[in-house]
Amino acid sequence: MNNLVKMLFVAVNKQTGIVVFAETNLKAFVEGCKSKIGLIQSVSYYRVKFKEQEVLYHTDNFGRQFILQKVK
Repeated sequence: MNNLVKMLFVAVNKQTGIVVFAETNLKAFVEGCKSKIGLIQSVSYYRVKFKEQEVLYHTDNFGRQFILQKVK
């Protein structure tokens, strides 16, 4: 991984395995996911969740499942 990138946030469609969105900044990641994935929570919600665990599972309002992951 690039030494200048400290963290990377990635959203992956669980059914297809395709990366839907990736970003190095949490706020930009959440805002970008909101445009592509339904029912995304606030930045503060994900800040707390990503401190607790590196992988989160999310189901949007259409029943699609996503893996939201923090990569260090």
